[in-house]
Formats: sequence, C-alpha cells, structure tokens
Amino acid sequence: MAVRPGRPTMRPARTRAFEGMFEGAALRTLCCGPYGTGTCGTFQRGRVRGVHAGLVERAVSMTVVQPVPESEATEAVARTYGRIKELFGSDRVPEVFLYYGRVPSFLQDFYMNFKKFVYGHGQLDARVRALIALAVSGHCGCRPWQDFWENELQRHHGGTPQQIAEVYALVGTNAMYNTFFKFRELAGTTIFEGMSVGLRAHTFGGTSLDEATVELINIAISVINACRPCTSGHVKQAGALKLSDGQILEAVQCAATMLSGIRFLQAVL
Repeated sequence: MAVRPGRPTMRPARTRAFEGMFEGAALRTLCCGPYGTGTCGTFQRGRVRGVHAGLVERAVSMTVVQPVPESEATEAVARTYGRIKELFGSDRVPEVFLYYGRVPSFLQDFYMNFKKFVYGHGQLDARVRALIALAVSGHCGCRPWQDFWENELQRHHGGTPQQIAEVYALVGTNAMYNTFFKFRELAGTTIFEGMSVGLRAHTFGGTSLDEATVELINIAISVINACRPCTSGHVKQAGALKLSDGQILEAVQCAATMLSGIRFLQAVL
C-alpha cells in the first residue's frame, strides 16, 4: 500500500513492544555499554548507535534507581552529603554521589575510601591520584567521572587537554599489551613465549607525563585487566624508579575505589 508523504505508518504490535523494551534499557546499554566499555552518554549528532538522543533522555526517567536529592536525604545520608560538600569546598553535592545516596552504607564506604585514597594528598600527590582516577574512568568509559576528573585536572592541577589525551592513550596501550600477554599465559602452551610480541608500544615512553606516573597508571590498568605478567613487570619497573611499596599500593587503592563507584553508576544508569 502506498503511503503519502507525512502520513504516519502503523507498526506491528511486536515491533512496538520491542521498542518499548529497548527504550527502558536504552540508557544502561548505550551510556555505559556492556562490561563498562561503552561511551557513558556521549552523543554524536543527536544519536547513540543510531538511537535518537531523545530516546535516551526518556529512558532516564524510567531508570529504576533514582538519585537522592539533598532535600530527600535521610539523616545518615545528609550527614555524609555534608562531609562530601566540605571535602570539595562546595555548597552542593556532585550529582554522581546522589546516586550512591540510594544505599547509605555504599555512600559512606565510597566517601571514606575516596577521601583517603583518591582525593587530595597521601603517599601520592593529588595530581597523580587524579591522573590515575581519570585513567580508570576512561578505561571504563564512564563519561560522568571522566568529566569530573578532566575538570579537576584542568582547574586545580595544571592539566592540559594534551595530557588528558595521553592518559587515554596509555589506557589503550595497556589494553593492547594486557590482551596479548594474557593470551600467552592462558594459551596452555609455551609455543608463543618464544615469539616476538610484534606490537608497537612507543606510547609508554612517548608522553609528557613523568615515568613514575606512567608506571602507576600502567599498574592500575593492568590490575583491572587482570594481566599478571604486565602487572608484575610494571611493579618491578616502578620499584626501579624508586617508588615505594606504599605508593604502589596506594595507586591500586585509588584505582579500586574509583572502579567501585564507576561500576555502581554504570549499573544504575
């Protein structure tokens, strides 16, 4: 049957039902992707993988787990919100933390770990911690946390767009090497051990970041990717650069803290 221009067409009920199911899962699937490998809300020309941004926006209102605004916070959550604002020197709680407020114990755990191992100075300085946190956020493709750390680095630590790009390049290079060396370990044969790696990785030594920071980022990403050979190699190199055991451990604690917050956020979005 011919359809005149501008006239709406009737879609089969099965198609409409499928679209309804898809709309409900749109934000979770398209924003963070499977296993945290997506783009977490990056829209290109109003679409994400061919789906209108409006579809994703409608999906936001359908998300089961909603953020807890300060006006609706329980007494315990309100206390933690107050500490978060004090930590940041702000009169409002960053939006990502409002989602954590749905589970008070998680909010408290994340805040305490974040304060101790991620934000500010410890055995590692605040800038190095922020770079590691950015690397983990980029590795997981979590745009809300990437935005947070990109802004934090540029506003408070003299970071540049070039350095931010270099962190993401290190994440990608680690992914390449982690995949290769995990394969050699999991292959169940020694035949590949004598073969050349054959993969260029000049990025490790080709950024403006200092060697120690690069190695700490490498350790963090290699641990998350569960690559034993890479992790042990980078730990050895970090020691050769005079990084202490405590500094290496703190880099992993920083990465682990960020990963917990990112996974929660990706699950609810």
